[in-house]
Amino acid sequence: MIEEADDIRQAPSLSYWFKGTLVDRVLLVLAVLTIIVAWQWLYQNLSGHTPMVFVYHDDELLAKYPLNPDQPIHYIAKGSEGESEIVIDKEGVRVVHSSCTSKHCVRSGVHHHVGDVIACIPNHILVTILGAGHDSFDAVVE
Repeated sequence: MIEEADDIRQAPSLSYWFKGTLVDRVLLVLAVLTIIVAWQWLYQNLSGHTPMVFVYHDDELLAKYPLNPDQPIHYIAKGSEGESEIVIDKEGVRVVHSSCTSKHCVRSGVHHHVGDVIACIPNHILVTILGAGHDSFDAVVE
């Protein structure tokens, strides 16, 4: 019976699975990085749509522009308390000047991802970046 107990094999330890040479580890890291970079490139370049910037005052659509234009676009949105200057360029979209007192919209910086929102609450100006699927549901709440 003692011989049978010694004959039972132990499962290999975790260090067994991570054995390998330095070259193996470098190749593994390069493969993972290549997959991540390829996924990002496919996501950004082959998605089949250009993200658009929508500028609203209350519920009224004031302007619609592509997110990354060849030339910078300067748009003046007339709000409830004055004007907000919006710039759309290669970096993204941002509010560079607003007549509101808080200036949170100006301090929010550059936005460049689909779903990003810039809101000037006192001026009732909303700037949002939407992709091709902006008509689809984002969530359903009951």
